[in-house]
Amino acid sequence: MSLAVSGDNIYAGSYSGVFLSTNNATSWSQTALDKISTQSLLPLGDNLFAGTTGGGVYRSSDHGASWTQTSLGYYQYIYCLAANGNTIFAGTQNNGVYYSNDNGTNWTQTSLSSAHVTSLKVIGSKIFAGVISSGTNTDGIYISDDNGLTWHGAGLPNFNVNDFTVIGNSIFAATTGNGVYISNDNGTTWTQTSLSFANNDIYCFATIGNTIYVGTGYNGVWFSTDNGANWSETVFNRGWIMSLAVSGNNIYAGTNDRGVFLSTDAGQTWTQTALNNQYIQSLTADESNLYAGTWMFTGGVFRSENDGANWTGTIMNYQEVMAMATSGNTICAGTYNDGVYISTDKGINWARTEMTYPIFSLAASGDTVFAGTDVSGVFRSVDKGLRWTQTSLNDKHICALAINGSNIFAAGGGVYHSTDNGVSWSAASLQGHSVYSLAVSGDTVYAGTESGVYVSINNGGDWTQTALNNQYVYALATYGNYVFAGTDTYPQGSGGVYFSRDRGVSWIDVNQGFNVIPTVYSLLINHNFIYAGTAGNGVWKRPLSEMPNGINDIPENSHFSVYPNPASDVITVDIDRNIKADFTLNILNITGSSVKTKHFKQNQQQINTGNLPNGIYMVEIKTKDWTGMQKIIIQK
Repeated sequence: MSLAVSGDNIYAGSYSGVFLSTNNATSWSQTALDKISTQSLLPLGDNLFAGTTGGGVYRSSDHGASWTQTSLGYYQYIYCLAANGNTIFAGTQNNGVYYSNDNGTNWTQTSLSSAHVTSLKVIGSKIFAGVISSGTNTDGIYISDDNGLTWHGAGLPNFNVNDFTVIGNSIFAATTGNGVYISNDNGTTWTQTSLSFANNDIYCFATIGNTIYVGTGYNGVWFSTDNGANWSETVFNRGWIMSLAVSGNNIYAGTNDRGVFLSTDAGQTWTQTALNNQYIQSLTADESNLYAGTWMFTGGVFRSENDGANWTGTIMNYQEVMAMATSGNTICAGTYNDGVYISTDKGINWARTEMTYPIFSLAASGDTVFAGTDVSGVFRSVDKGLRWTQTSLNDKHICALAINGSNIFAAGGGVYHSTDNGVSWSAASLQGHSVYSLAVSGDTVYAGTESGVYVSINNGGDWTQTALNNQYVYALATYGNYVFAGTDTYPQGSGGVYFSRDRGVSWIDVNQGFNVIPTVYSLLINHNFIYAGTAGNGVWKRPLSEMPNGINDIPENSHFSVYPNPASDVITVDIDRNIKADFTLNILNITGSSVKTKHFKQNQQQINTGNLPNGIYMVEIKTKDWTGMQKIIIQK
């Protein structure tokens, strides 16, 4: 992530393009440059320049409302931008430094022509370039004394230099793996400062007066008030900080996976702004909190106590969290590197379980949790994730799981089905498709594939392709007869969330509110909201009541009632006495999975709910002639 400040405007370059804030990072809006990773930003006069990966340099003269690709365009990876007067310099990957004297209309390659340039800084009459040392470019720093025409090596051989800054007569260089270096003779010689910790990666600088701030890899923001002789950590002491920007006493920190943070007191305290660029692979909830599993770079588990308005990182960090599930009061997190972790205190503390395989999917019903692994099939735990046993489906990559009572569905080269709690499995159905996601609602099973959504009404025996038939579908969620699908932005024109009111017969996109249509990796329905975990754009939510024709609730069914509501240990189901039939009752959790099933003939039946954790459930009653649903709340 890159940052730049121009007057009251704050610009942030991300994997999803350029964002703009005009109110001190309280809110952000996507500019017209979207869906392209932006590594560097340069405000210059009335223009804003953006260096992108693969798209070269773009220019905007209207604060990002529109953009023009300059002639330093396609297939150019731009890692840094700088200006000396009206001359603009661009540092590229493996093609060195280019310059333009006409606002980017034309570009000329300088004699530093084969380097991977990661930083540029104009200091007095000199231009400093930090490079990744390789080949003939053995120095980490190059200097030009003639506005970029010629360059000479300036030390730090075999170093990677990421940024420069100046305080007084001292020049500082940020390096990968070797901390901060200082030069007091205009770059002729360099001395390492005392900044040292296990990972000595320094990515960026900012200064306020005589205080120098550094953004580190994994160790947050540090500062020095004595020209680098001594360094102290700020309270923002974890995280990968890729960019820093200053406006007055405000410091903005751009992270690689947690968006933009703001300090209004020169680094003493920090708050996360509304721009969150996490990759959200998984979502789950308990009776009071939401949990988001993130991956890429410094991933982990975040918790929200206010329906997603604010998120706080837990101590489960620096993990690629691929899947999450809730089993009673236990939160399970499936990671790529270390298997399954569990928390019994709402994510405050985490314990690693004996399951150490790479995890790609989790599903829970009561105390039973299933885990899908990379190449070792499905494992089962009957004690909320503490101990695990491998099932007979033991040699497949399982990227999705769904539970409906005693029926377990696993996606891996098709859809496998177990009717005995995972002891045995049927041969795969829906073969020939890459199945990325599964969801169930009563007897209906949905599968998200590379060619849209398929539906089965006989427990996966037969499948029918729905009208959503040309999208990669990575996530599914059900709410009664309603279905949501999270899709990829490939092919072009795709992406975001689609909604069906009729079990997949027809679909409509419900992407209003996204600042850019994202790839959606995870979906969760909780507290009358639909939540979407995106690729590089954090978590978004939308009220169910805003869906086409509104979903204020599952319509009340006149055939039966459920009381008390809220309930604790027992509910009573009272069915119209004029109906004589065999009844099937299913209690569905917020993911649409059946957590309790009972068959009976009496028109009034008491159901024990003492083993259900607090939360929102659907009571489904089925006969051969009709199906009805009622929402209940379990609150103990």
